[in-house]
Amino acid sequence: MTKQQYDTYQYFDFDIVQYQKALHSRVNEKIDAIRKSNMSGIEKQEEIRKLTIRRKDENRSLLKKHGFHLHFVDGIYIPLNPSWENIAVNLSGGADSAVLTSILANIIQENNYNITIDLITHNRGWRNRPWQLPISKVVYNKLKDIWGDTIGSQNTNFIPPELEHGAIGYIVHEPKKRSGDQIIVEKYNEYIAYEKNYQAIFTAITKNADLDIAPEDRMLNRDVDIQKADIHDLAICKTHFWELHPFKYIEKDWVIKQYKDMELLDLLKLTRSCEGDGSSMQGPLAGKDAFWYNSDKTVEECGLCYWCREKQWALKENSIEL
Repeated sequence: MTKQQYDTYQYFDFDIVQYQKALHSRVNEKIDAIRKSNMSGIEKQEEIRKLTIRRKDENRSLLKKHGFHLHFVDGIYIPLNPSWENIAVNLSGGADSAVLTSILANIIQENNYNITIDLITHNRGWRNRPWQLPISKVVYNKLKDIWGDTIGSQNTNFIPPELEHGAIGYIVHEPKKRSGDQIIVEKYNEYIAYEKNYQAIFTAITKNADLDIAPEDRMLNRDVDIQKADIHDLAICKTHFWELHPFKYIEKDWVIKQYKDMELLDLLKLTRSCEGDGSSMQGPLAGKDAFWYNSDKTVEECGLCYWCREKQWALKENSIEL
């Protein structure tokens, strides 16, 4: 993605947070005044409906108008607005989200931005991958150790295993394929952005690696074509926050390289990208479910799933052995 495409949302020096607060306060005062007025019930409903629509449209326009300052990191642009105060990253405990958090923290500290990064972890696969949440907490604690007060709190959401892509595939096919877990993540992020007043939520989804044989268990909606890159896939303006996907058109080898360049291999060793689970009757994870697991046990990676193969390929590309 080029700088010119990101410039659609060029950054202007402006305190967007204070302006948003003023906008909401102004609209709320008008709504309260309407409620106390002598209008009929139907008239009140209509006027309040117009105000809430206007607030949503003005807030989205505000986000777009005062977009980003771009930070160039090893060939890609990371968008960040210096006037933001609170942002979040979807932290799975995998390599992608941990390094994106570190890149953002590094930008914040180098530029003395007053921005705190919270983490959002979606607890998934509790029955057959019970180690996922504990690993995310280990990664969170390591990030806190490395970056200090730039890292804030960790929020936890729950995704039923029955709605995971690996269990039932896609449940929505038009206008684009979406799995149950993707929908839950999106809607929880909308809620938590409102609850915690996040100006942006970052997701570290990467492009599927160009392996010799494309595994069937990969997420098909990550088979993206860089030639068809669209700014609206990277920066999605929601009603009250930005949803940002700066890694969408890069592959895992770039991610692994950042650990090397930033001297964060100790952090990389704590992450887990494997999607293998204890429901399989084959391989090293067979039978290792919630009723077998405890936090004192070491759980090897399956080495068979797409995500394991992708990580192994990326490590090899960077001549790294863990």
